[in-house]
Amino acid sequence: MTADGLERLAATEQILGGCVHQGNRFPVPHAPWECVEPMAKWLHREGMKRTFAFDVAVVPKGSGTDYLVIECNPRFNGAS
Repeated sequence: MTADGLERLAATEQILGGCVHQGNRFPVPHAPWECVEPMAKWLHREGMKRTFAFDVAVVPKGSGTDYLVIECNPRFNGAS
């Protein structure tokens, strides 16, 4: 638990077989915290409780990586 009442649980990666979700992989080399934490803090201030998760696209860009938030799941998800 942090001072603002939030706690990171994990970053995972979806295992896909074509368009079918086949599970999640952990640990992963990605840490998209910089793009999701401002939204997590805002959602918490607005009353979001318990577990919620973000789906994030990982896009290679030159020598770095862009993280693009796709959606927020206000519930336990497959990675939870």
